[in-house]
Amino acid sequence: MPIEYLGINGLFTNLLAMLSLAELGVGSAIVYSLYKPLAEKDTETVKALMRLFQKTYSGIGIFIIIAGICVLPWLDWFIKGNAVTDIHWFYVIFLLNTGVSYFYSYKRNLLIADQKQYINSIYQSGGQIVLAVLQIIALLVYPSYWLYIILILLVTICENFAVAKKTDGVYPFLQDKDVQILIATLRIRSLKMLRL
Repeated sequence: MPIEYLGINGLFTNLLAMLSLAELGVGSAIVYSLYKPLAEKDTETVKALMRLFQKTYSGIGIFIIIAGICVLPWLDWFIKGNAVTDIHWFYVIFLLNTGVSYFYSYKRNLLIADQKQYINSIYQSGGQIVLAVLQIIALLVYPSYWLYIILILLVTICENFAVAKKTDGVYPFLQDKDVQILIATLRIRSLKMLRL
C-alpha cells in the first residue's frame, strides 16, 4: 500500500474522531442510568431506557453522517497536493463506518453496565482479528485500497450486529414492544428533574 494511503487513513481517522465528539458522553450517561434498574431487576425501566438510548444513538449516527457529508466540499483543503484518485469516495466509506457504528452500539453499554464487558471484548477482539486476516488476504490476492476499506465497513457492521443479537439473547425482554407509556413517563420525570 503506497505511503499516501497510510496518510489518508490517519487523516480520515482523526477527522472523523472530531465528528464523534457529537456523542458528548452519552455512552457514560447510558451506563450510569442503567446501574440502578439492572441492580433492582427493573426490566420495564431498562427496556424504556434502551428504547430512548436507541433513538438517541441513531440520531447521533445520522448527525455524524450528515455533518461528515457537509465537510466533503472542503476535504481538499485538508489535503494539499493530493495525488490519490477517488479520495472523496474513500472518505465517504470511512464516514459510513463511523456513523453506522452508532446504530447498534447502545446495546454494548447495557452489557458494560451489567458487568458483562467481557462479552463485548470478545466480539471486539474477534472482529479485529477477522478484519486483520481478511485485509491481509485481500492485499495479497487483490491489492486494492477500495477492498481494504470496504472490509473495515463490512466487519464493523457485522460485529455491531453480532453484539446486538448477543445482547438480545442475554436480555430477551428487550424484544418486548410495550414500553411506549413508560418512555413517556421517563420523559416527564426527566423534565421535572431539570426544572428543579
